[in-house]
Amino acid sequence: MKKNTFIIITTGGSGGHIFPAEATALELLKKGFDILFVTDKRGLNFEEKLPTKHIRAQTVSGPFLQKIVGTFKLGIGLLQALFLLIRRRPAMVIGFGGYASIPTVVAAQILCIPVVLHEQNALLGKSNRFLAHRIAFIATSFPKTELIPQKIKTIQIGMPLRAPILEKLPAPYPSFKEEFNLVIFGGSQGAKIFGEFMPRALLNLPEELRSKICLTQQVRKEELQKVKTLYEHAGFKKVVCESFFSNMPEILAQAHLVIGRAGASTITELFAMGRPAILIPLPTSADNHQFKNARYFTETGAGYLIHEKDLTVKDFSNRLLELFNHPELLEKASACALKQANTTATKKFAEKVQTYLKEKC
Repeated sequence: MKKNTFIIITTGGSGGHIFPAEATALELLKKGFDILFVTDKRGLNFEEKLPTKHIRAQTVSGPFLQKIVGTFKLGIGLLQALFLLIRRRPAMVIGFGGYASIPTVVAAQILCIPVVLHEQNALLGKSNRFLAHRIAFIATSFPKTELIPQKIKTIQIGMPLRAPILEKLPAPYPSFKEEFNLVIFGGSQGAKIFGEFMPRALLNLPEELRSKICLTQQVRKEELQKVKTLYEHAGFKKVVCESFFSNMPEILAQAHLVIGRAGASTITELFAMGRPAILIPLPTSADNHQFKNARYFTETGAGYLIHEKDLTVKDFSNRLLELFNHPELLEKASACALKQANTTATKKFAEKVQTYLKEKC
């Protein structure tokens, strides 16, 4: 009988879940596995690279009615997943977190199909916490991951990096000449606070310094024109503002300093590139996991953590002024970041999956 090489990868539809899942899927394809992606409608943008199946799923958090609707949709998703798994009978299901992964992982557990989970953050997410029973193991990104249940096998493999980042490595820290490359982004959907607060903080910098800054900033669509207008006569050497950047690896490779949120993918890419950062965790992130991520990042010496509630124009512009005037601080932070780089996580994870299935068979 032919060995089963079919694996289903299921994940939430945000970039933080999709990117590591996609990287792992592509690596498993190289090893001869057949892959099917299962996610919700948010994963539509990723269909071109991998075969994808969409099922019903919705978060069960929020107001009472939203919880009822979310539970109902997850129930429909579970039925869809059961039919899919009974029909296709994969050798394994790999879950990358997010509520959209729940139906398929639960279906696999019901049908006694091996399950592996990957946790991107420094704290086990709600979905993975719910699913963390009757599984082969949890692969973690951080050396220490909080809230993992006792007696659950864990393997620290790191965060699988997407190919465009790996292709840019190594990325030597750029030398300081007559310009300073500042990159500001707020995750896959941008961040309102960055569009409102950052212009005020940057315009508070001395004119002489602004004339040396090459600014690249992600801005929400609804604020894009307003921010462009604010920067138009601010005296920056160069300004590029967009709602989305498809060439983020190239942008990071040129950056002297990054300002952004603290998603796990962001932190892993900053480590890999060796880029210092000021991290402002999303205060509404589930279980405050972005704070946990940012704390780990800054404890390595790779950058700085500022809570959104503590942001003031004067303090923030003074922090930027200090870093601009003392580039040796950024060079040191860059070296600290690079020491934490893990560029083998994708291969390691695929190898662990392959080894598990070999031993099981």
